[in-house]
Amino acid sequence: MFFLDKLFDGKFWSLGQDVLNYTESNSTDPVTQLFPRSGQCLYYLYGASGVMQLYSSICVLSLNVLYAKIFVFLWFWFVMLLIVTSAWIIFRLATITVPWIRRFLLYIRCGCHVQKYTIYRIVACSNVGDWFFLNMVGQNVDTVLFSDVLKDLANKLGEEKASDLEFKMSRFSNINE
Repeated sequence: MFFLDKLFDGKFWSLGQDVLNYTESNSTDPVTQLFPRSGQCLYYLYGASGVMQLYSSICVLSLNVLYAKIFVFLWFWFVMLLIVTSAWIIFRLATITVPWIRRFLLYIRCGCHVQKYTIYRIVACSNVGDWFFLNMVGQNVDTVLFSDVLKDLANKLGEEKASDLEFKMSRFSNINE
C-alpha cells in the first residue's frame, strides 16, 4: 500500500475514503482525477504536399476505466487485510501473554471432556511453546483422543511436581539436622 501510494504521488492512501465520500456527495470524482478517461492526442501526419501537419484530437483512454476499478478494489482489499492481520496479531499476543486465554482455548479444543483443573495444571506447568504444540496437536487429533492425552499429561506433570516437592523437602530437612 505504501508502494502504491508513492507510485500515485500520495493519492492512493486516501483513494477508498475519497470514493466513499464521492458516492455520498456530488463533488468531483477522485477516480477520474487519478485515472483520466480522456486525454489530448497529437498526431503528426504528412499531407498531400509532403509537409508534416499536426493534428490534435481527444482520445478515449478506455483501459483507465478498468485500472480505476482494479485499484479501488485493491484499496479495499488492502484495508481488509490490514484489519484481519492486526486482529490476528493482537490475538496471538494475547494468547502469549495471558494464561487464562490459553486455558480457555485448550478447554475448547478438547471438547469439554477434561476437567478445568487438569487444563489449569497443564498451562501452569508449561510454557507458551508447549501450549502451542498441544494446541496444534489438538487441531489434528480427535477430541476424545486429545482429552486422553491431556489427562495423561496432567497426571505426569502432577507426579513430577510431587517428586520435585519431596526432593526439596528432603533437602530442607537435611539442612535442619
